[in-house]
Amino acid sequence: MENMKESIASLEVKLRELSSSQLQVFAQIEALQLEMIDLKKKTGIDSNVFPIHHPNMMPQIREKKQSRSLKNFIVPKSQLEDLIGTNLFNKIGILIIVVGVFIGAKYAIDKELISPATRILLGYLIAASLAFVSFRLKRKYPDFSAVMMSGSISIMYFISFIAYNFYHLFPQGITFVIMLSTTALVVATAFWYNKRIIALLGQVGAYAIPFMLGDGSNKTTFLFAYISIINIGLLFLSLKKNWKQVYQFAFFMSWIIYVITLLNVKTNSEMLPENLLFIAINFFIFYATFLSYKIIKKEFYSLEQLMILLINALAFFFIGYYLINSIYPDHNYLTLFTLSNALIHLAIGFWIHKIKLTDNTVQMFIFGLSVTFITILVPVAFHGNTTTILWAVEAIGLSFIGYKYAKRAYLSMSVALLLLTFFSMFIDWGTYFVMVANPPQKIIPFYNTNFFSSIFVCTILASMVVMSRKFKSSSTGIVINFLERLLPFAFIIFLYGNLHLETNFWWTIFAENHKVLQAEKWRVLILEFLAMSYLTIWLSINMGVIKNKYLSIFLLILSVYVVMVFVSSGLMSIGDLRRAYLNDKTAVIWLLVPRYFFLMMLGLLIFFMRKNWMEWFNNRKTEKYFSYFFNLIVLTFLCNEFVHWMDVMGYENQYKLGLSIIAGTYSLLLISYGIYARKAYLRVSAIVLLSITLAKVIFYDLATFTTVSKTIVLIILGVIMLAASFLYNKYKHVLFEEKR
Repeated sequence: MENMKESIASLEVKLRELSSSQLQVFAQIEALQLEMIDLKKKTGIDSNVFPIHHPNMMPQIREKKQSRSLKNFIVPKSQLEDLIGTNLFNKIGILIIVVGVFIGAKYAIDKELISPATRILLGYLIAASLAFVSFRLKRKYPDFSAVMMSGSISIMYFISFIAYNFYHLFPQGITFVIMLSTTALVVATAFWYNKRIIALLGQVGAYAIPFMLGDGSNKTTFLFAYISIINIGLLFLSLKKNWKQVYQFAFFMSWIIYVITLLNVKTNSEMLPENLLFIAINFFIFYATFLSYKIIKKEFYSLEQLMILLINALAFFFIGYYLINSIYPDHNYLTLFTLSNALIHLAIGFWIHKIKLTDNTVQMFIFGLSVTFITILVPVAFHGNTTTILWAVEAIGLSFIGYKYAKRAYLSMSVALLLLTFFSMFIDWGTYFVMVANPPQKIIPFYNTNFFSSIFVCTILASMVVMSRKFKSSSTGIVINFLERLLPFAFIIFLYGNLHLETNFWWTIFAENHKVLQAEKWRVLILEFLAMSYLTIWLSINMGVIKNKYLSIFLLILSVYVVMVFVSSGLMSIGDLRRAYLNDKTAVIWLLVPRYFFLMMLGLLIFFMRKNWMEWFNNRKTEKYFSYFFNLIVLTFLCNEFVHWMDVMGYENQYKLGLSIIAGTYSLLLISYGIYARKAYLRVSAIVLLSITLAKVIFYDLATFTTVSKTIVLIILGVIMLAASFLYNKYKHVLFEEKR
């Protein structure tokens, strides 16, 4: 205890000593502050000094800071008034003055009140007056002075443009010097004031000139040169002072002026080179500015900046393409222009890769621009199937790079290329279909350009599917899901589409050459057979090799659709063929071979459907649904078979009695099997079928039956119902104890 008391006493002594030392130091600091303030007053320097607080005042200072932080959330009315009066009014006022000068000059021009030289001189005097006043006010009112200086510069731009473009007072060389000097003045003044507002308001005046003073003439050379000079100066300022708003405003205004001017001015072959030159200068100015921010300022990825880069590249391309196409629609010029765009971005991408830029996103994006223009180049330089093939090759190349080097951006571009490839393939198929109807030359089915190009694209798709399985990505997203899950489905669909198109073409030629009767019915059956056999092959491949659940679902959905189509339209077409050949005894083989050939294919498809179903969905609920589907198909087949042989034997339209008996018998079989296998859903579905059959007999069949037929059908149905009831009674102790 004594030791602790001694320690406390020792600490108190040290604290007193430190506090005394602190007060002495503070007294010395205060003396130095007072001496500094006196010296600054004598020399006229701002007397503000770094605040030093007395140690005893620290608690009060903390309380004041806390209360001040709460007050920051509320803007007093006095501050709002100050914002409007000292900030907004001066900017709005200078803009009004500039617009007033514009309107006054326009009025003087229209009414010819004073000579052109006097008008120009007055304009320069107004600009000089504003500059002089702003210079005198800079020391005490720097913000107000900066606004006036920017208005002065805007008027100088305006007056110089009028002097050259309307009155021809200055030759082109002198005007260029004046414009260049004005731009240099903007840069120097903005540096001097260190105010971004000077550059922004100067831009407003500079870029407003082409809109406010356009005379509808075709003079674009000076205008575009003028815009280029302004951009070079202001973008240098933007980069030096890191004022991105200046860069962004210049970017959008420049391209807007170019677009509006070129749309309203008719370009001829003589003007084309200089117009292309100036849009190229504009393009490279902003390209260089963007790269300077990334290289010199070492900025990182910004979506806003990348969007500006993209718009810059697309604006240059589409304006240039429009100009060339309006004069030389020849594809050689357009191809060279598109290729040059791709090579520019490719070269810049390699240069950035060489200098190892900190932000890798920029390099990837520029390479992406190169890929984009190579993609555009394909339809510009080539047509038809060649476009589809080249896009497919480009897609697999990008996909390989994306998987190999784990670059998701390239995978995204490959997906975009695939979508373009699919679109192009659809166009090729449409063109091919029209050519088949009216061929300009002899086209051989399964041995033509469209077939080979489609097979090549399908091979590319298959290779990309294998690639996605080999380079299994750990990431997720729309792109990865498309490549790993949707692409196999796309491959299956496009391969079938190609086979369907060629098979249809082959049958059209074959039927025409051999004068086949009922050719349309045969066409329907052949195409349905193709669909059933195609799906059967894929179901078997999936069971033995691929073993993919999602592919199984996809194939089962398609198979159900194909089976339902065959049961409806396919069996109907077979019936039409049967009736067409009944009168031709020598053609009896056509009554049997097609029917059982197609039914055998249907049975094989259902068999593999069942295997895939049981492999992936082997549970009580899904088994019930498949059982409904299977029994519906079997019952339809039995009824159709009965009708077929009744027609063959000459009992046409005499099968109502037989169909009712078949449906009733099938119901009894379902009940029997349902009792044996203890499957309630089979018994319930059999009861529903039996009820429908009984209703059909009572309300439809009996009205057309003879007395004998009525007796037969009613007795048979009665026996069936009694047999069903007997089975229920015999096994009720088992049935109603089972788990349903």
